Amino acid sequence: MLLVFVASALLAGACPPASPDGCLEACDVAELCGVLPSTLGGAPGDSVSAAGDSCITRCTFGESTPEVAKVLDCLLPYAEIEACDVGACLEVVGCLRATLPAETVGAPEVSFRLIDGAAWTLLFQPELCDDIPPELASFPDDQRAELCGGEYDPCRPDAPGVTAGLRQPLCTGEDCDPSALGVNCDPRLCDLDPSPSFDCAQFGIETVQFGYFDESEVLHLDTAVYSCAEASAGRVVPNIASRTIFPVARFSGRITSRLLQVLDAPVDAVGREFCWLSHPSYPLTAGWLVHSGLTSIPVPSPSSAQIGAALTGDPQLFPRGCDCLIDGLGCEDPDINANCDNELDDDLDGLVDAEDPGCAP
Repeated sequence: MLLVFVASALLAGACPPASPDGCLEACDVAELCGVLPSTLGGAPGDSVSAAGDSCITRCTFGESTPEVAKVLDCLLPYAEIEACDVGACLEVVGCLRATLPAETVGAPEVSFRLIDGAAWTLLFQPELCDDIPPELASFPDDQRAELCGGEYDPCRPDAPGVTAGLRQPLCTGEDCDPSALGVNCDPRLCDLDPSPSFDCAQFGIETVQFGYFDESEVLHLDTAVYSCAEASAGRVVPNIASRTIFPVARFSGRITSRLLQVLDAPVDAVGREFCWLSHPSYPLTAGWLVHSGLTSIPVPSPSSAQIGAALTGDPQLFPRGCDCLIDGLGCEDPDINANCDNELDDDLDGLVDAEDPGCAP
């Protein structure tokens, strides 16, 4: 592996001396912005703190090299960065990529984790907590208050430096240890497992695919197909190059009798195949910063879309059929009479014409 911070094996194993001007501050920025482990410091599998120590060592012993000077030029302007300023971190990554070899910024290993949609909304859209009807988020009052409270949220909306709509990823592994918690990951799911099993059973979900929209609103859908149980355990989506992603899940299954009342569908809709998309992925309103190394991203089950439809009055949010992927193209639409009177399931949500909430007058 190319070492931008030049250090011999002997020196890298020694205790670092007092760091030269800028190294400590630069490596703090690298930690906060999730570019470790990388050629700046650390190795695959290292904790953030271990990679940070390695970064200081490499910077210290390579301080006179042109490569270190370029790294410091990219990182030091952000020495006062706040932990939740994802926008500034994207500028840091852009600078490193523009001035140094492509492999300088470490490759991510992004694990998508399906969680209960109502819990997702309470955790990551707490501004909606007071408006969500109890029947759509049926948690005991004390648990609901805990989810909404944001006590352990390092990037609360009122926190310094928060970048609207973009968040740090979930803490995993050693970063969940209270003694090692950094401010560059969200610890709220370290001891909480909001299982999507109820949604999967109620909505008749049989398979899940993960994907994401990149910063240019281009959809990338992984070909791997999982059961709900597998998806809730977390699954890696390979070859993610974007540093911010807007996750999406594609749900397939068959309409159950339990869904008839929720969808206001006729009895003969039971057993029809459907293809739905998770709600927060589009438009691009809920994005996550991708870190080097292991990154965990939460993805909601369909009850988040049900809540979104209830609060906004937009019937096309739930169920959001797979042909509604971009700008509503292919959706059943009350403004396009043919799509609501053609005896076709245009958006693939299992409902036809007047049965579909998207065709409501």
